[in-house]
Amino acid sequence: MGGGSVLDVNATIAVLSGVASGAAAGASKVRMTRHAVKDFKVTAGWLKDTRADRKNVAEAKRLLGFQQRDGSVYRNDNVHPLYNGAASIHPDNRRALLAAAGDDYLEAVRQGSLEILPRVEARLDDSLVLVGSPTSEGISRLIFGYTEAMDVEDSLILDTPPLDLPFRLILDRSQIPERALARRFVEDRGATARPNWRIESESRAFIPELGEDGWLRTDYLLVTRLRNFLTADGFAQGHSLVSVAGTHGVGTRALSLLLRDRALLKEIAAVTGRHENPSFQALFRISDIKHDPKAGSRGRRIELVQKPVVIGDSPQQWQEAGRQASHTVQRWLASDTNAD
Repeated sequence: MGGGSVLDVNATIAVLSGVASGAAAGASKVRMTRHAVKDFKVTAGWLKDTRADRKNVAEAKRLLGFQQRDGSVYRNDNVHPLYNGAASIHPDNRRALLAAAGDDYLEAVRQGSLEILPRVEARLDDSLVLVGSPTSEGISRLIFGYTEAMDVEDSLILDTPPLDLPFRLILDRSQIPERALARRFVEDRGATARPNWRIESESRAFIPELGEDGWLRTDYLLVTRLRNFLTADGFAQGHSLVSVAGTHGVGTRALSLLLRDRALLKEIAAVTGRHENPSFQALFRISDIKHDPKAGSRGRRIELVQKPVVIGDSPQQWQEAGRQASHTVQRWLASDTNAD
């Protein structure tokens, strides 16, 4: 397992616990990059839910591992092929990020504890929430074991997985039929077409459905929560790695549906609630997709594909995962893919 604290992991948002920041009970101190604050100001109005709604979202976040005792760090878009180095967040990932951290942002604004910085630095051994699939989020590539294909642009190969997980994203263009292009609208960007990425288990493939014209009819959202095996300190402190990854942006954006679906969250809790700091994967199908040229394509229905799968928690498993990831972590730190 990787040793010691690793500094200078650039984040989009860092949410510190109220106790740790010295703020009033239940409040949060939030550090955000300037471009993230700009994005949140524009689109955070819909987050002003009732107190009961905010309570439900907070409970959902604890269940999924977004909220940790001493805070969490959120990252996204740092290696997205269309947004790498951009001063804004991909609209679909922004919507998911708003769903995940918007209540903390609004609370920090109310409490006067929002800190706006040019860069938000954190540690690799923190509790990390990774918004977007490995095509757009660099640390996700580390925890799942993806590397860039040498001769194919915008293609990832799953060749060094530290853990044998129940579900895996297929992001290798050589495994996707050339004509299998999924079309959707991206908010403020217009129509786009991407390879129809898919998710596989040992027994079957989960492929987003396309209409005759190639427009998405369904999508998938994969939520993965793991012990932070990337560093010894992160593991010892009980920190988590949480990945929110859609096969397309519609799936990632559907996180907002998940956080407000009490029946669905109850199903997850029934499986994972018996475990302390559980590691698991949960796969969701997104349907009833509305394609709006201005507001983007979004799903309006979410359902579990099957019961969440709890991942074994033997120390040997995590130690081996840490050993396998350690060399990749060092290469990643030496590269520019850890920059926002």
